[in-house]
Amino acid sequence: YIILCNMKKLITLYPAVLALCLLTSCATARFVSAPDVASISDMVLIRPYSIISYYDGKNSGNAVNDSLSVCSEEMISELLLNSPMSVKHMIDLDYSAADADFAYGLADVMSYLSTAKRKAIGETRIPYQVDSLLESQGVRYGMLVFAAGFDKSTKAYVKEMAVDAVVAALSVALSVMLGGGVAMYGVSLKSSSDIMIAVADSETDRFVFFDKSLGQDRNPMDRTSVWKQLDSM
Repeated sequence: YIILCNMKKLITLYPAVLALCLLTSCATARFVSAPDVASISDMVLIRPYSIISYYDGKNSGNAVNDSLSVCSEEMISELLLNSPMSVKHMIDLDYSAADADFAYGLADVMSYLSTAKRKAIGETRIPYQVDSLLESQGVRYGMLVFAAGFDKSTKAYVKEMAVDAVVAALSVALSVMLGGGVAMYGVSLKSSSDIMIAVADSETDRFVFFDKSLGQDRNPMDRTSVWKQLDSM
């Protein structure tokens, strides 16, 4: 079993997790095993866990916004519960207190699945806390959702774009001085929205479904945009 452990510093690692997901976005495509997930009739949604950051040009380092994170969890829950998906109801958890360890572990296992190969996903045992939770509810299948993203104020984004322009000019100038070649430089994103979904089977203790949507320049708080990501999976 994968044990959902206490990872109190996980949110500070989000930029690194995001970078890893972007670099390996083609590493893992949709994973589905029998039975057909669409035919499952007794699946419950375990409250989604979100880590949403907001940069206003003043904050630096960890900019995780608790209010936006909770709003993201509620928005995703509502969208999934009102979708054609066969989700009966949601198991509500309190990620700010009693169930904080569950949340950190959920983010950990979803990040692992996002970079694993299909075979490894199929062989991964579900966390025992997830198994126990589903069994206590008398259901076999549970949907897990992890969302991570950020947004920037217009002021902060314009400031970053100005810095990008300077870096780009210096990169081109340096490339010319060194005899040509391709100038390499990064471009800032105003927003990003990554969503991962997995379905756990408490009977086989395995995952029967995993997919992810990595949305560069997608606002994680835009309802229409988030639904398009969920619907694509």
